[in-house]
Amino acid sequence: MLIFDTFDYAKKLQRAGLTEEQASVHVEALRTLVEHDLATKQDIANVQRDIAELRKETQQSIESLRKETQQSIESLRKETRQGIESLRKETDVKLAELKFRWSRKSRQPKPRRSSGSLGCWWLKERLLRH
Repeated sequence: MLIFDTFDYAKKLQRAGLTEEQASVHVEALRTLVEHDLATKQDIANVQRDIAELRKETQQSIESLRKETQQSIESLRKETRQGIESLRKETDVKLAELKFRWSRKSRQPKPRRSSGSLGCWWLKERLLRH
């Protein structure tokens, strides 16, 4: 708290040539300024302390968010790897099924062309299938 001697200040203003009324107005204006708008060394120290606390809290929040983000990224990487592996297995199974079907199909005897069928064995096969 700043101590301001209004009486002493008013006397100095009057000795400098101001009237008592003028000195009173000056004193009141300065008193209002000192009481309401002037920061003391303690006020400044309190603000500096508050800023330091906020800085520390902010740094902690940033670090916490950094860790959460890193964990989320790792979790997404793991899920992605698992998804890729699952798709790879599904693809391997489907590929094996296709290879098996292809090998069975290639082992089936092919229809032979007979000289009496006018060379349309493939047409007969198609009609029989439908």
